[in-house]
Amino acid sequence: MTNFKRNTKVYLVHSNNKYELDVYPDLEFTQTFTEKTTSLKTLHSQDFFERSSIVKANPANFSFTMPVLQEDDLKVAFNRLLDCLSFDLYIQSDESTFHLDNCVFTNGSFVIERSTELRLTLAGEAEKLNRVGNGSYTIPGSAVARASSRTYLRPLETTITLDSANISSEVFRVSAELQNDISWTAYETVHVGIDVTNRSNAMY
Repeated sequence: MTNFKRNTKVYLVHSNNKYELDVYPDLEFTQTFTEKTTSLKTLHSQDFFERSSIVKANPANFSFTMPVLQEDDLKVAFNRLLDCLSFDLYIQSDESTFHLDNCVFTNGSFVIERSTELRLTLAGEAEKLNRVGNGSYTIPGSAVARASSRTYLRPLETTITLDSANISSEVFRVSAELQNDISWTAYETVHVGIDVTNRSNAMY
C-alpha cells in the first residue's frame, strides 16, 4: 500500500483531457497478486514441497478525499462516479509517478461535518498499477485550465430530522454514500500462465 503525505499531485485523464485534482493526505493505492502453488518431488528428496509463482494480478485499489468546490474544476471526478466510465489516474510525487490504468469508481461518500468544508471521499478499482517514471515524468493529455479561485462549500447550518424529531445537536457528522457494483472480466488461461515469469507479464 502506498500513502503519500506531501508534494503529491493527482491527475485524472479522460478522453485525452488531463484534470488536476485537489486531494487530502489520505490518498492510498495498492495492487496485490495471486500465487499459484505446485507440489514437487525431487530425486534428492522424496518429500513433497510447495512451489509458488505469481501468475495473476488482482484489481488495483485506490481511495482519496477531495473538497467539493463551488467551481466546476473537480466535477469530472463526480461525473465518473455517476456514469461509471473508465479513466486513468496518475499520482506524481517528488520522486515517482504512478499510473493506475483503466480505473472506475466503486464508492463515493459526501462527508458533511460541522465547521468543516464539504468533502467527497472516492474509492475505486483499476486494471493495473505501474511506476511509469520519476517526479518529472510528463503526464499525457491536454491540461484543462483551472478556475482562478477556489470556493470551498462549508455547511454552516445542518438540520437533521429523525422521525420528525430534530437531532441536529446530537449529531456531529453525517455522510451520503453512492455505490457502483463493478465486476471484472476474468483473465486467466493455462497457456498465458505458463509464460508468466514476474509481475511485468502477469495476467491483468
